Amino acid sequence: MLDIMIFIWMSGSLLFISVHLINDFHYKHQIFKKGKIVKDRDALYLLLNLKHELHIKCTVPVVEYSEAASPMLIGFFNHVLVLPGDQYNSEELFFILKHELVHVKRKDLMVKLLLMAACALHWFNPLIRVMRKEAE
Repeated sequence: MLDIMIFIWMSGSLLFISVHLINDFHYKHQIFKKGKIVKDRDALYLLLNLKHELHIKCTVPVVEYSEAASPMLIGFFNHVLVLPGDQYNSEELFFILKHELVHVKRKDLMVKLLLMAACALHWFNPLIRVMRKEAE
């Protein structure tokens, strides 16, 4: 009986992780396939200044993706800053980039990965899913 329970638990964990990783990989692939890397000199200069100000050394490419609902940071290890196709003035762009770079600085995506791992291990517990939703 214990072997069956362990098998069910492991199957649920692997299924949970597989579904989430496949979805994340597919979304990132769509962003690079349909989006375009931002090459605007002013935006990249602003990004560089903000990275310097926040002491961020890693590379963070900026991609414009028209299907994105809002600006976001994706990628647990290789971060990508995604901007919707909207036009932003310099002040709006400053605050958007700074907000997303603060997520890089605080390593919020690693916390998100940790929460996903907790959900994978405790896939049967609805309270863990509530905790993840509240934390995100």
